[in-house]
Amino acid sequence: MATEEPPGRVSVAFDEKVKAYVFRFSGDAPVAEMFEELSKVYRGHDVSRPLNLLFVDAGLTRHLTRGEIVNVMDFARRNRPECSGRTALVGPSDLSYGTFRMAEGAGGEFSRHIRVFRSTEEALRWITLGEASAGVA
Repeated sequence: MATEEPPGRVSVAFDEKVKAYVFRFSGDAPVAEMFEELSKVYRGHDVSRPLNLLFVDAGLTRHLTRGEIVNVMDFARRNRPECSGRTALVGPSDLSYGTFRMAEGAGGEFSRHIRVFRSTEEALRWITLGEASAGVA
């Protein structure tokens, strides 16, 4: 049975099986929380290993605006450690999928390691494929 998440919630956990940090968002587009959690991951990451990230819409009640998306991508571009890895965005609804596609497009050259998916399973397969490949950007 699913529990209700409080407004603006971000949870982050490292999934050892797929070697990825999994961010789950719910509530009212928690941008400030996302920056804080992403900063912790970036600062604590060992750059000799790939940095794989999985962002999942787990019940957002308001999706990111274009301005918020640009801010998130600028933040990532400025702060992401220089290392290989993949970033998957999972948008199960049409609205979240479209929002994440906007983020992918707003990243420009930075988006070369970002992909948007409808399901977590597809995203995890793509990230895991990256782990098996040498020199993934």
